[in-house]
Amino acid sequence: MALRTSVVACAFSVLTVAIPLLAHHSSAGSFDLNTTVTVEGVITKVMLANPHSVIYLDVKNPNGGSETWILYGNPPNMLSRLGYTQSTFKEGLHVTAVGNPARDSSSLTIGGHVLDSPGKGKTPHVIEVGEVRFADGQVVSFGRGPTLNGGNAGQRVK
Repeated sequence: MALRTSVVACAFSVLTVAIPLLAHHSSAGSFDLNTTVTVEGVITKVMLANPHSVIYLDVKNPNGGSETWILYGNPPNMLSRLGYTQSTFKEGLHVTAVGNPARDSSSLTIGGHVLDSPGKGKTPHVIEVGEVRFADGQVVSFGRGPTLNGGNAGQRVK
């Protein structure tokens, strides 16, 4: 009986640790970490909700039209620990963002999470955001990925 209880307790302990690890996903699977993209546009939608923050930008393309760029970032609790809240990312603000592009933006699925469509007939572009700079010069670091000055946010000490 004691052996059976020990085996059950051990199995439970292993599952308790393993299941959260399965939920975590690597950036390398969804994003091209060897490519850096910088975009400039206007915030149109902000979703600071678990599992990841998502910010939608309206970006003017070279043809004079607009494109939707989706900034995929850290969970809101990580941002709030850095002092950033929903009010930091107001709709209508002009920003510059840098990050790594998604390997496939067409499915709107990143790391198993489905993102909202930007609208009928619009092709989205998704990046894992490293930093966002506002028009007033304020820079919000998402703590990983490329920075606006060419560094890596994950290696920088705040």
